[in-house]
Amino acid sequence: MAHRLLLSAVCAATVLACAPPTGLTTDGLDAPPSSLGPTSSGFPNAPRSTDWTTVGSIEWQAPVPLRRDPVFEPDNGSHLVDWGDDDPARQWERQTAVVVDPEVPGTSKSVLELRLPRGLQGGYAATKIGQHPEHRGNGPLLWDPALSTGHLYLGVWVRFSPGFTTNRNVAQKVLYVKSDLPANAALAHAPIIMFNDDAGGDQLWPTYIPQHPFGRYEAPRTAANDLNDGRWHLVEMLQGPNTPGVANGTLRIWVDGRLEGDWATAKFFDVGQVPSLNRLEINPIFGGGPNPVPQDQWIRLGPMLVRTR
Repeated sequence: MAHRLLLSAVCAATVLACAPPTGLTTDGLDAPPSSLGPTSSGFPNAPRSTDWTTVGSIEWQAPVPLRRDPVFEPDNGSHLVDWGDDDPARQWERQTAVVVDPEVPGTSKSVLELRLPRGLQGGYAATKIGQHPEHRGNGPLLWDPALSTGHLYLGVWVRFSPGFTTNRNVAQKVLYVKSDLPANAALAHAPIIMFNDDAGGDQLWPTYIPQHPFGRYEAPRTAANDLNDGRWHLVEMLQGPNTPGVANGTLRIWVDGRLEGDWATAKFFDVGQVPSLNRLEINPIFGGGPNPVPQDQWIRLGPMLVRTR
């Protein structure tokens, strides 16, 4: 069976052959976004009204069909690139793979494994996945800023390796969301980041941190919300924009379908910024502190869904 990535970027299921990157199909990748897409059944809190647009609906299949920067090979049709500017001295090479995980929900059992090798310095990642520099159309991790007025839904299935440790650091970052508008150049939000500070352990509580302006919205510190149990969990977040500079935005965080956070005083955009988000990065930065990774460990991502309006 041919290895492939099934990636419905704008609600068009597209099968991409892998290495060598020839004979690839990109049918539908730049088609107008519309419905929820094939992975939507696993995201119970995704908004379904017609004013919302699916910009990313992703399922992974082996091997990872990514191009590697800084060597800009031609886009292989996935519009995704794996590069290492968060890899100190570029010493770790690419630390991503697609593996089979029989326990992941859904029909596809292939998942993206983000590896954190022993010795990786705290505050860095061995890989980062984003949009290929040659791609300018709508895709799973990049879409037209005109599609977003700051409303955003993200749903992702995530699993941490058994015995995962932050090694006395305070956090494990997973996803960033940004904007390509010039007014938002300083904007970098971490909508899926796991915190454990002040608790004396390796708990992984889902949190959203909108950086620039800085804020923190964390799910309650309960045993049910600690994702460090070696099992699959669904994290969903839904934001409504604030008036720039005013703390009147809305945010909801669900963990495994449970509403675990609900705020009406969130602040995502500062004075002078424009309510718009149109770029997603998978960037598993280890740390929130300087301590290195003490043992080989991983984060696995299953299906992902991104919606905006």
